[in-house]
Amino acid sequence: MKSIIALIAFASFALVASASNIVFESSDGVWTDSIIDTKGRDFRQVLWTFEAYKLKEKKPDITLVRITAEPKEKEHDLAWKVLFHTSSGHAKPYLPIYAKGETEEVKRRTDAAYDYWKSK
Repeated sequence: MKSIIALIAFASFALVASASNIVFESSDGVWTDSIIDTKGRDFRQVLWTFEAYKLKEKKPDITLVRITAEPKEKEHDLAWKVLFHTSSGHAKPYLPIYAKGETEEVKRRTDAAYDYWKSK
């Protein structure tokens, strides 16, 4: 019985340890978000919050940077196309509150950003 529990614990640890977590920031060092495989957060969701941040804060010229170093094996091809930069150390997650009509604009921008990274 103990060996079965140990095997399950090891398998669970291996699954979590192999999951990709990729952290991004805005080039102004204020916004941050992450791809978290174990929570189902993907690159498109990161782009959504980034585009919402740019829209709400009226910062169209900032760029997305990746602060997670590139591993030898890459699971998220699009995410690794984002240029690496050192962390600002003070970025915070951004939870936008939308005004009427803003979600459509954020979706349009997110789709355009996703297509951009897909074409790189």
